[in-house]
This record gives sequence, C-alpha cells and structure tokens, in this order.
Amino acid sequence: MDTPGTSRLVLRALACGGPVYLDVPAPNAAAMALAARHGLRPVFETARIHLDPPQTLPLERIYGVTIFELG
Repeated sequence: MDTPGTSRLVLRALACGGPVYLDVPAPNAAAMALAARHGLRPVFETARIHLDPPQTLPLERIYGVTIFELG
C-alpha cells in the first residue's frame, strides 16, 4: 500500500466491513489527507523511542503502519 490510489482502494474495501482503524505516519501528508477525506479521526497516538539511530524509512510511501514495533 504505497501509493495514494492503492491506499484509497484498500481503505474503501476495509470500510465495507465495519469500523476501520488506521495508524498513519504523521509525516505522510497524503496519507493524513486520505484519512481525513474518509472521516477518520485520531483515537490515540504513539511515539517511538530509539536507542540507536532511527531507520530511514520512505514515509511518503507508507500509508498505514501494521505494527507498533516498527523501528
């Protein structure tokens, strides 16, 4: 799910089955806008703490995080 079009299709498919919770990386403005367009609102936030230098991730291509342990 690394493009706006693919992400939109996946989100629409998921929304047909009931409540949807999506962990969007805040630096990805397109993902945040997609969530807002579909009426999603923040429920809670998480923060990551790194002991070593953080990994460099292509956040502009990440529309949803599947695990909190990423990083």
